[in-house]
Amino acid sequence: MFRVVGRIGGESEGFVYGVAQLDPAVDLWGIGFPPMADPKRVVGRLLMACSACSGQEVVYLNELEIQVFQANQSLSRPCAQCAQSTLWKGAAGDASGPKPSAPAATAEEPTLVPQPSTLGRRRNTRVNAKLLACIRQAGFADEVVMTENVSRGGLCFKSSKAYVSGSPIEVSVPYSSAGANIFVHARVAHVFQKAGDNVYRIGVAYVKVEEFLHHE
Repeated sequence: MFRVVGRIGGESEGFVYGVAQLDPAVDLWGIGFPPMADPKRVVGRLLMACSACSGQEVVYLNELEIQVFQANQSLSRPCAQCAQSTLWKGAAGDASGPKPSAPAATAEEPTLVPQPSTLGRRRNTRVNAKLLACIRQAGFADEVVMTENVSRGGLCFKSSKAYVSGSPIEVSVPYSSAGANIFVHARVAHVFQKAGDNVYRIGVAYVKVEEFLHHE
C-alpha cells in the first residue's frame, strides 16, 4: 500500500509521480536506507555495495568521502552485516536501457581542492571537483555534465544548454552510466554567460521536496 505524494514531472510516456510506502517495516528492495540526510553534511548521494558481503546501502557522502571516492572509486566504511569496516564501491545498476552520453574526457587529472576562506560569504564551503553529474528536467533529455565545484548546498557546471534561472530540476552526483544513481530535487540558481561565448555556467541549489512540488 502506498500514498501518492504528488506529481514530480513528465516524460514522453506520461507523468511521473512520487509515492510513499505506508508500512516502513516492509523491505521492498533489499537495500539499507539510512535516516533522512542532514543537508548540512551531505555533498553527494550514492548506492554502494560492500565488497565483502555484497550488501547494499544508500550512502550520504560528505566533502572528505566524496574526495576519497573520486580518487579511488571506493571508500572504507563500517558494514553492519560484516561487523567491521570494509571496502565499499558504487553498486552496479541496470545498464541495458538508453543512457545519456557523457561529456568528452580530458587529459587533466581531477582536482578536488577546498575553495579559499576568502569566499566565506557563502553558506557552504565549495570543493573544486570534476565529478560526473546527471541533470534531469521534465520535457528534456537527461544531460550528463562535469561539475566545476560541489558543496552541501549545490553544485556548478558548464553546459551549451540555456537553462532557465529558477526552474526545477533533479540532480544525481556522483553519476555513473552503469550505476544505480540517486536523483535529488534542485533548482537552477543562476545562469551566467560570457559575451560571445556559447557555453553557460550553471549554478544549482538543492531544495526541499515541498519547494520542488510547488514549482510543478
